[in-house]
Amino acid sequence: EHGLVESLTACWYKSWGAPGADSTWGGPTHHPAGTIFKDEDMHPLVFAPATSLFHTPDMMDSCDSVSIPIDRTYSSASIFDASPHSWKNVERKGGIEKRLRLTVESLAKNHANETVLVNSHGGPCTHIFEELIGQKAPTSVGYTAISIYEYQIDQHGSFSWKNLILNDTEHLWNNWRHIRITQQPMSKV
Repeated sequence: EHGLVESLTACWYKSWGAPGADSTWGGPTHHPAGTIFKDEDMHPLVFAPATSLFHTPDMMDSCDSVSIPIDRTYSSASIFDASPHSWKNVERKGGIEKRLRLTVESLAKNHANETVLVNSHGGPCTHIFEELIGQKAPTSVGYTAISIYEYQIDQHGSFSWKNLILNDTEHLWNNWRHIRITQQPMSKV
């Protein structure tokens, strides 16, 4: 779902498009914070519309690591248009949060009386909590953390949200305990 993508900010672009990028949020660790990068040193794709960076069904089909069926009839429910965004026109704070809220609420309306699974990165998931609940997240979202929300829509179409579970990672620890208990010691050679 396009509206759930990572924040299209300078930090995101620098994490993969700056010289020596190593996926570190905000840019490579060997460059001090606030480093200014020349356009000619940046990866050429940072200048492309952000929508051109989104995976298409054909791209996902050609990827060996994707082994799930892909619904080619699906059309993004999001009202988010990422095409104006690039290194030269990054997404701004405030717009990110609004985009995430509108996307989640659009999905909820389109799937009324159904359970909706929303999957994104830690930053967007933290912003979703803050937007839906109206308060600062008490923790940052961990890897594979699960949050559960419940909503109601009033007669005017306005949402009210309740957070039932926030950033739970117990499933990771349960697996870890299981692996540690059942794993046999390695024999010495």
